[in-house]
Amino acid sequence: MTPNPRSTGVTLAALGAGMIGLWNVLTGIAAVSSDPATERLGEVLFEIDIQVWGYVWLVIGLIQMVVAYFVFQREPWAVSVGIGWAAVNVTMAVFIVFVAPIYALTVVAVNMAVIHALAYEISLPREPIPRGR
Repeated sequence: MTPNPRSTGVTLAALGAGMIGLWNVLTGIAAVSSDPATERLGEVLFEIDIQVWGYVWLVIGLIQMVVAYFVFQREPWAVSVGIGWAAVNVTMAVFIVFVAPIYALTVVAVNMAVIHALAYEISLPREPIPRGR
């Protein structure tokens, strides 16, 4: 039996990864902008320069959105990279769980769903999928 090339799990994982990428872009923009709330957050988070992290997360979010697009296109390399990005996001969310708990737990939950769906996709037997001519 051939697996469905448009399985629901991978579509859900691509949408979840895109959503997390968009969240990272938005938090990157928020950190780059000069706002007293984000400056206070930088003081809580080990006195780091929040603007530098804003640029880092802006770039990471954009890359994650590109990878989510390729996951949606069912590219094999993107499935593996998607699992890696989701694992990085879970790790980084743990660092802010005491500062922004609802955000951090939501990020962890969505990324764990992405990891589960993509890991299941990797475990399926592979047969060549004919491409359009």
